[in-house]
Amino acid sequence: MQFKKMGLMILTGLIIIVTTVGPVNAASLSELKQQEEQTQKSIDTINGKIQGTLTKVNTKYQEVDQLKKKITENEERINKTETILAAQKKELAERKDYAKAHLKALQKSEDDRDVLNTILSADSLSDLLSRVYTLTILQDADNQNMTDLATSYQKMVTIQKHLEESKAALDKQKKDLDQQTADLQKQVDQMKKDLSQSQKQLADISKKKIEEQKREAEEQAKAAAKAKDEAAAKAASQKLAAVNNRQQAALVAAAKGKPGQTVDVQATAYSTAEPGLSRYGATGIDLVKNPNCIAVDPKVIKLNSLVLVPGYGYAIAGDTGGAIKGHIIDVHFPSVAQCVSWGRRHITITIIK
Repeated sequence: MQFKKMGLMILTGLIIIVTTVGPVNAASLSELKQQEEQTQKSIDTINGKIQGTLTKVNTKYQEVDQLKKKITENEERINKTETILAAQKKELAERKDYAKAHLKALQKSEDDRDVLNTILSADSLSDLLSRVYTLTILQDADNQNMTDLATSYQKMVTIQKHLEESKAALDKQKKDLDQQTADLQKQVDQMKKDLSQSQKQLADISKKKIEEQKREAEEQAKAAAKAKDEAAAKAASQKLAAVNNRQQAALVAAAKGKPGQTVDVQATAYSTAEPGLSRYGATGIDLVKNPNCIAVDPKVIKLNSLVLVPGYGYAIAGDTGGAIKGHIIDVHFPSVAQCVSWGRRHITITIIK
C-alpha cells in the first residue's frame, strides 16, 4: 500500500485547488437584465424622439410646399404686373407723342396761322363759342387721359415694388425653412445612428444573458449533482461509521481484560476508495463491511490478530502489502481524506491476541 501514498496526496491537492477556484464572470444575470432594461428604455426614448422630430420635419415640408405655392403665385403676379406696366408705358409714350403732335396741329395751320386764328375764323358767335368749347373739351379729355394713365402706371409700379419685396421675404422664409428642415434631418440621422448602436448593444446584452443563463443552469446542475453526491457520501459515511462503531464495540468486547504484547511500528494508511484497490484483504476480509483492519507483516504480527492502534482503535490484522515489511503497518480507512489526515506516524501498538 505504501507506494500509492505520494500519488494519493498529489491527487488530493489537485482536487482541493480545482474546487476552490470559482468561475470568472464579466456580469451577473441580474446585472445583464438591468443593462437590458436600461438599453431598451434608451431605445424607446430614441424612437419617441425620432417620431417627434419626423413629425416636425413633415410639418416643415408642408410649410415649404405652401410657401412654394405662394412664391409661384407671387411670381405670376409679378409677371402680369410687368406685362401691364410695359403696355401702360408704351401707351404713355404714344399719348405723349400724340399730345405733342396735337399741340403742333393746334398751334399751326397750313398757312401758319395759330390756334387763335383758327378760333377767330368762326362764321358766327355761336360757331366761335362752339369751337372754343370743343377745343377745351378735347384738351381736358387728353389731359385727363394722360393723368389717369400716369396714375394707373404709378399704382402698378407701387404694386410691383410690393410684389418684389414680398418675393424677397418669401425667398428668405423658404431659405430659413430649408435650413430648419436640414437641421431636423441631421438630428433624425444622428438619432437613427444612436438607435442602431443601442440595438446592437441590446443584441450583445441578450446574447450574454443567454450565455449567463446557460452558465447558471450548468452551475445549478453541478451544485445539485454535488449536493446529491455529498448526501450519498454522507449517508455512506454514516453507514460506514455505524458499521465501524459496531465492529469497534465487538473488538473492544473481545479484547476486554486480555493482556497484550507491545510493538513499535511505523503506521501509514490506505483506503479501498483508492482507484484500483480491492475491497477484500489478504485474509479474505471484506474491508467495506469490516473497515477496522490493518495490513501487517505476518512475520511480525500474525494475521487475524486483534490489535490496539493508538489514535485508531481496535483492528484486525487482516491484510498484507508489498511495502509492508518488518515493523510497518498500514491502517485502513473508508475514505482517502482520512488517509491523508492520518499521514505517517511512529506509534506503539498492542497485540491483544
